[in-house]
Amino acid sequence: MLRYQSFILLSFLGLLTIALSAKNAEPPMDKVVVEPIPLNLSAVSQLIHYPEYARRQGIEGELPIQVLVDKNGRIIAHKYTTENSVYFKDAVNPHLGKIRFKSASYNGKPMRAWITIQFDFKLADG
Repeated sequence: MLRYQSFILLSFLGLLTIALSAKNAEPPMDKVVVEPIPLNLSAVSQLIHYPEYARRQGIEGELPIQVLVDKNGRIIAHKYTTENSVYFKDAVNPHLGKIRFKSASYNGKPMRAWITIQFDFKLADG
């Protein structure tokens, strides 16, 4: 009897693992997935000031940021992906919450999704 109960428990755990894996799996390729679309990224970019330390040192660079956009088009998590973040992230951080997106969707239903946005820091010539 104990062997039979163990088998049932292991079978249940196996099915539970499969179900949880399927729930967290990527959507099938034949389904329509639309990535988040930034709505006001250029306007928010205008609010970001060049960091004084980077300006004095002549440091320029690109700052790509991976952001997790929720179903309502708001950033709920972010991570910097380059070494340049040490120079520029303090200038960008206060403004990330102002960026709005058209949320990602899967077959027309809003969903959370990661997307990479980028800010370019370039000193003016002269």
